[in-house]
Amino acid sequence: MDLIVNVFERTYRDVLVPGWFTDVVRQNGREFERRVVLINNVDDMADAVVRATHLVESGEITEFVRVDERLPAALAAVGLRPRDLGVLPHFTDCALVAIHLKGSDLLVYWDVDVKLSQPIDWVTPSVELMRSHRRVVVANPSWDAVEARAESTHEVGDFVLGYGFSDTAFLCRRSRFTHRGYRRVVPASWRYPLAHVVPVFEQRVDSWMRRERLLRATYLPASIEHRGPVGTQYPTATIRQRLRRSVQARVGRWLAIAFPTDPRFAHYGPDDAPLN
Repeated sequence: MDLIVNVFERTYRDVLVPGWFTDVVRQNGREFERRVVLINNVDDMADAVVRATHLVESGEITEFVRVDERLPAALAAVGLRPRDLGVLPHFTDCALVAIHLKGSDLLVYWDVDVKLSQPIDWVTPSVELMRSHRRVVVANPSWDAVEARAESTHEVGDFVLGYGFSDTAFLCRRSRFTHRGYRRVVPASWRYPLAHVVPVFEQRVDSWMRRERLLRATYLPASIEHRGPVGTQYPTATIRQRLRRSVQARVGRWLAIAFPTDPRFAHYGPDDAPLN
């Protein structure tokens, strides 16, 4: 199984140091065969590469790759073009590269700004659940147990299942995430905070899952929390974007009322389809 972490200008100096990856592995309560760093938008690429090289030499990480070098192939694999990433490419490019890299079919994508409240192996039970229920294509720790239950459609053991996707920390299979279903977005995904600017990775995945009636599993015993800023990289909306946001909100509310059982329109509602 692969552990993949994306670093960028604000984070790489804190992450590409001895001990950081060791701590993430400890938090997740299991070993990863490959520990991979994605080096994204940094001002001094040479400095980032030197730091990452030291970690490879010490054995703390397995390898590092530059996102800009791997992005063209990743985009081609899912049928997207560079212009589809719009003015916010770095909210999407790193995750696309992560799922396109060669390696284990199973990967854990980990945001540098999150941590588990307590060390726990949430990955092993998540893999077992995904094997048992084919509609479940992604799993993650809980961000808020009350909210996760409220947004769920099924409960299976320590998991709640439902629609939705977050790229802060997730487990998936590359073979199921590499496809050409990311171009179309559905109205329910307009709830994402950047939907009025451009569809980013989270929104595209959420739309694909809702169209195909695929679910995510949230493992309630594992609690995740942010240790860095949330939403500080969001751009200031233009007048046109604010207008688009307003229209999306109004139309989205109407569609959710008109189609309360269709996940393409209703954010969270009943789901009567079988899990397998």
